[in-house]
Amino acid sequence: MAMRVRLAAETEVRHCYSPGQEVLRSLHVLQAVKRHPLHVSWALRTRARMSSALKRQADRFAFWSKDRPLALRQVWLERPATWADDLAALRRAPAQDFAEELAHAALLRNGLGDRLALSRLPDHPQLRALIKDPAGFRDGFADFLDDYWNVCLAPQWPGMQARLDQAVAAGLPLDRVSPHITCNNGEYLMRPPGKTDRPELRLALAGDDSVVLMPSHFVWPELVALAQRQERQTLTIIYSLPQVHEEGQPPSPPFEVLRFLRSAGDPTRLQILQLLAERPRSTQELAGLIKLTDAAISKHLKLLLEAGWVDCHRQSYYVYYRLRPGAQHELGRGLTQLLGQ
Repeated sequence: MAMRVRLAAETEVRHCYSPGQEVLRSLHVLQAVKRHPLHVSWALRTRARMSSALKRQADRFAFWSKDRPLALRQVWLERPATWADDLAALRRAPAQDFAEELAHAALLRNGLGDRLALSRLPDHPQLRALIKDPAGFRDGFADFLDDYWNVCLAPQWPGMQARLDQAVAAGLPLDRVSPHITCNNGEYLMRPPGKTDRPELRLALAGDDSVVLMPSHFVWPELVALAQRQERQTLTIIYSLPQVHEEGQPPSPPFEVLRFLRSAGDPTRLQILQLLAERPRSTQELAGLIKLTDAAISKHLKLLLEAGWVDCHRQSYYVYYRLRPGAQHELGRGLTQLLGQ
């Protein structure tokens, strides 16, 4: 869903990240990796590190993360924290607040939207366990997240944290953190990738409201905007780290290499290049050998000439073509630079 946001001049904009939110987003990627193709290799490596018991726990809690990632925004505030801070905050969170957040996630998963009483939630074993013992469920969920963190994310966290710190320190303005956000006359348009027929959501933030810009390793290719109102309204925008976004872009091959390959990518033109590699030949000779008309051969030769494969000279009434010295080596160097071999 696209969102249009207008900020007051006094609206606070701050940058931060949360290890806990990265844990939850990574679990979503692990359970729905087809929606995150850039992370397929990461998911395979992560699964390989997990014990059978940890995999069973992940599958047990997959109900909460497969469709969309949890946020636990009442538990984990948008402020700098370590994993130990976030884990401690989860363990001491009021069971009712924790249960409400998970219940709300279940409603969104089932398309029910607003909050309902626990007794009216859709029936599911995980929901029944949550309703029966919210505090016990919270503690079990915290134990699982801690085990998952220690096995799957902690070994990578120093490098991940360095990237996150770099993004926060850059302090980019709202319309520069993601190519999916543009600004026009003070109004910000957030249009996540992909088609949607849902109407745009409009949001106006007052001077005492705030915007939190949160980089993530695990949000690509999406852009996530979460609005929450308590004493004041907070809009949290979770965007892909610049390095991850760049890695997710298809490469643009150099024009010269593309031109060489396109011009040679035809059986007839390859035959012409093979014949010219032996010695210079006239248009008429090439036409006779390949058994095409002079006009047809001339069209192929024009493409090879424009691409730089051949050059030509006139000799009496005939135009002779030859393979341009070094053309194949230029292509080889271009491919070496392109493929890094």
